[in-house]
This record gives sequence, C-alpha cells and structure tokens, in this order.
Amino acid sequence: MDTKPTTEELRQRLPQLIEERLRWCRNSGRAQGLEKARQSAAKAHSDAFDAEYSDFFPVVEQLRADGKSYQAIANTLNEQGHTTRRGKLWNRMQVHRLANARHRRG
Repeated sequence: MDTKPTTEELRQRLPQLIEERLRWCRNSGRAQGLEKARQSAAKAHSDAFDAEYSDFFPVVEQLRADGKSYQAIANTLNEQGHTTRRGKLWNRMQVHRLANARHRRG
C-alpha cells in the first residue's frame, strides 16, 4: 500500500525534484519559451506602469527637487486624492519606487 510522503520527506527531496524539472524543461525547449514569456510579461508590466503613472513622474521629481521626503510626497498625493493603481493610499516606498523607475527609464 502506497503512503503519502511526509512534509519532511518532500522537503528533503525538493532540490532533486527541482533539478529534474529544470532538466526536463531544458531538454524539451520549454526554457526558451518560458524566458520569452517572462520577458514579455515584464515588458507589459513596465508599459502599464509607465502609462498609469506618467503624470506623476514630473510631480514627484519637482517635489524631490524642492527637498520633500518620500513620505511628504506620499502625503501630498493622498491629500490631493490620488491613489495607486490598486486604489490604495500612497506610502513612502511606493513614491521611492516611482522616483527610481523614472530615473532608470530616463
């Protein structure tokens, strides 16, 4: 009678299972397809980010140039009624990511 492996047994076998799966993907040519899909998804996410937040880039840049902290900028955006793509209030980390994204993209 077969018994299910315990969590500990699975945890010990996990590296071997991952290696077998990776080997299978490489041999089947799926790795290239997966990488293309990942790159395509990343580009779509980046394009959506740029389209959604393009109006905020100059505002954040100006407020940073004026010496405002990321939290102060988040507070300003929230007071003006702006929300993130998910409809949430801004916080300092989101503003920081927005400022860095703009800097990386030029």
